[in-house]
Amino acid sequence: MLELQNIQTGYKLKGTTKIVSRDINTAAKPGDFIAVLGPNGSGKSTLFKSILGNIPFIQGNCLLNGKPLIAKGDIAKQIAVVYTDKSLYSDITVYEFIALGRSPHTNWWGSLSANDIALVEEAISSTK
Repeated sequence: MLELQNIQTGYKLKGTTKIVSRDINTAAKPGDFIAVLGPNGSGKSTLFKSILGNIPFIQGNCLLNGKPLIAKGDIAKQIAVVYTDKSLYSDITVYEFIALGRSPHTNWWGSLSANDIALVEEAISSTK
């Protein structure tokens, strides 16, 4: 379960803190789908960047299965993000794109194991 407790996100700019989102409290259990909606500049991406460990939370706790999310490598093994800018992925096949999800399990530059290949193929088969 992913749990956000009293989360506040933002940026430090020239000695001051710009709060982007505040008082975020929610939990997502396995199988849940959560949508984060809002206009441009409302803090959606900042929230996800904080959950992924790319920028620190200003306040609050983010827990995965009851434990604080700390190490980026551990986060990447549990949470995946697919950005909507298709130009980021224009030169790779669907198979290669799905295989990117195994990167945290292969030390980022390792080759896919037989288990990784089976998981990629299972993911592709599940969409048919």
